[in-house]
Amino acid sequence: MTNQTFFSHIFNAIFLISIFYQASYRAEELKKTEITNSVDQQLIDSYILPKSHPLFNRLKKIFNQPSMFKSTEHFEKAGFNIKLGHRKLMVGAHPSIKSYLFKKFPNSYPQQKQLDNFITRIKGAEILRKCIAILKLKHIVVPKKWLYKLPKSFSREKHEDTYLLVVENMDIYEGYENPQDQGSLHYYNMNIEVLTELCTLLHFVGGCDAYPRNQPFTKSGKIAFVDTEHIGKLKGHFLKHIVPALNPDLQPYAVALWMKLEQEGNN
Repeated sequence: MTNQTFFSHIFNAIFLISIFYQASYRAEELKKTEITNSVDQQLIDSYILPKSHPLFNRLKKIFNQPSMFKSTEHFEKAGFNIKLGHRKLMVGAHPSIKSYLFKKFPNSYPQQKQLDNFITRIKGAEILRKCIAILKLKHIVVPKKWLYKLPKSFSREKHEDTYLLVVENMDIYEGYENPQDQGSLHYYNMNIEVLTELCTLLHFVGGCDAYPRNQPFTKSGKIAFVDTEHIGKLKGHFLKHIVPALNPDLQPYAVALWMKLEQEGNN
């Protein structure tokens, strides 16, 4: 990459950066939407999948065995195709429902902690969507997420409710978690405009758990933020995990843009 080309890319980023500063005061308002471990029933109800949603009645038919969440193996035996999860979280897709994924912790995991985690993910997705709208980004998408209240038979205690997380299934390249696959290789050859949007959004929200596997490419060429648990945290992940995934010609531009945003943000 020549110096002339490099600085032309910097110039191309000016428009998005200017939007960033015009909207910076709104970012502060968004950050006031704290993700806490304490949720009330009104908040929970606002995140529940509406009964009017076409998916609602179909879920009653497939979530009817409390033992299905005993372990990943039980989840799979219940007819779900297991997707990559992390730590204790189980992620599955049902062959009869193509457009959604279902996330749930094993039954042994405390129900309140499960609910807190799901609420955190829903709030993170909301914050991202608001920021994408503010910045008018074209190449970043976020799946919609809802709580689904399971039948009372799924609850281990009479006084508690049990939920799972319903997530819109994005059209992501299969096997995107593998650094050598086609989906991850899109990071290596990322379009400069897409990279500018990704960098700007990650800085705007204050970081997240940023890895190519957590923000994979869709088949339409957009980046999907599928992991929204740590929005507003882990700000250093862009330089630590995203930049090394880029090809050597893109890395200087990515670092320069991030440092520019950091410098202007501190002024």
